[in-house]
Amino acid sequence: MTNKPKLSVERELLESAIRILQGAGAWTTADGLRALLDKPEIRSRKVGIKPLSGRYYLAECKRCGWVGSSEECNDDCLCLQSVGNDCCYAETDEIGTDRLLELIQAGEFERPAAQHQGEPVAKAKPVAKLHAERLTGKDGEYGVTVEDSEWFNTCRLTGGIFNLYAEQPAPVAEVPEGYCIMPRRLTAENGAKALLLGEFKLRVTKECPECCELEEPTEGCSMCDGEGEYEQRHTIPWDQIKFIYSQAVAGLARINKPM
Repeated sequence: MTNKPKLSVERELLESAIRILQGAGAWTTADGLRALLDKPEIRSRKVGIKPLSGRYYLAECKRCGWVGSSEECNDDCLCLQSVGNDCCYAETDEIGTDRLLELIQAGEFERPAAQHQGEPVAKAKPVAKLHAERLTGKDGEYGVTVEDSEWFNTCRLTGGIFNLYAEQPAPVAEVPEGYCIMPRRLTAENGAKALLLGEFKLRVTKECPECCELEEPTEGCSMCDGEGEYEQRHTIPWDQIKFIYSQAVAGLARINKPM
């Protein structure tokens, strides 16, 4: 006897119920069950990064499960979270505190990666310095200056051979005045996509097609409200944002010089 996973058995039962409902002509109920069955399983939900303020509300994505301020959605209240190489673009629902509490108690949100809390490491100090002249033939002088007398006395009391290793300090990049360290490219991985997508909009003023051939605009026109022209807002696409940023980097980036 083969033991089937519980989820597989439950799916088979739902499939059977759908077929029975369809055979009985209960198409509405069958379609509802089918939509429930085909709904993608949300394993871990992402949380928005913007605070909830003003006219914005708490939203939940129907597809990827993201929860956050509606300010992070586009003008049509569609989800802009990254899904693969594209955005989710699924519809969102306004939710209340009861639904939010339910999700929190179910532990469905992503947990931030635990950061290692190590002991602070003091800047290493040299215990000895070697002063050497370049050899000329077989001639050349050298001298050793002890920087840490306690270490030196411990070595003498212990006895033995002590190897000293030279460690070159890593070069420190010098950031010019008025500059800051920024990524070379905007990606979803470094957080730029979630931060900038849907933030930039272009306003375009157009002549009203309903009133353009009239001597005077129609009062109460549904498109221009008697102004003769109307305004449209276009969201700057992600590819265009990345292109503008890449051009800025190419033209303004400076090569860091070690201090």
